[in-house]
Amino acid sequence: MDAPRKKQPRKPRLVARLKNRAADRAQQFADASDDPGLLLVWTRRALLRMWRLRGGGFYGLGFVVTFVVLQIGALMSDAAEASTAMDFVTSQLAEAVLKFLGDTLINFLLSFIWPLLFLGWAGSWGILVLICAFLVFDRWLKPWISAAAAVDAEAEVGSVAPEPARDSAATDKPSDP
Repeated sequence: MDAPRKKQPRKPRLVARLKNRAADRAQQFADASDDPGLLLVWTRRALLRMWRLRGGGFYGLGFVVTFVVLQIGALMSDAAEASTAMDFVTSQLAEAVLKFLGDTLINFLLSFIWPLLFLGWAGSWGILVLICAFLVFDRWLKPWISAAAAVDAEAEVGSVAPEPARDSAATDKPSDP
C-alpha cells in the first residue's frame, strides 16, 4: 500500500533565486575587497567541486586542467588583442557578458574531450604519457587532492569539531551528596 506523499515545499521563483544569488555574490565581492586571499579560496573550492562533479578521478583532473588551460589561453589572447592595459580592461568589461561567457562555454565543452585533445597534441607518445600520468595520479595525487577536497567540504558545511569521547565509567558514577 502506498503511503500518502508529503507535499514538497515550493521552490522560490527563479527571479527570487537569482536576486538572492546576486546579493550573495555582491557580499562575497565586498568580502574579497577586504581580504583578497578569499579569491584563491573560492577558486580552489570551485576547481575541487568541478573535479568531484566529474567523478573525482583522473578524468576529472584532466577536465579541470584542460578547462583552466583553455581559460587562461582565452584570457591571454584577449589581452594580446588589446593595445593598452586600459583598452584591455574596458574591452573585457564591455565584452565579458558575451564573448568571455561564450568562450567559457566552448572551453567547458572542449574539456569533456580532453583525452582526445591531449592525444592530438602529444601524438603517438600520448598514450604512454596518459598511462604514466594515470599511475602517478592514482598513487600520489588522488590521495592529496581527496584530502584537500575533504577539508574544503568540511569548511563549506561549517562543521564543528566532534565532541570528545566520554568515559562511560566516569559518567555513570553517582555523585556523592
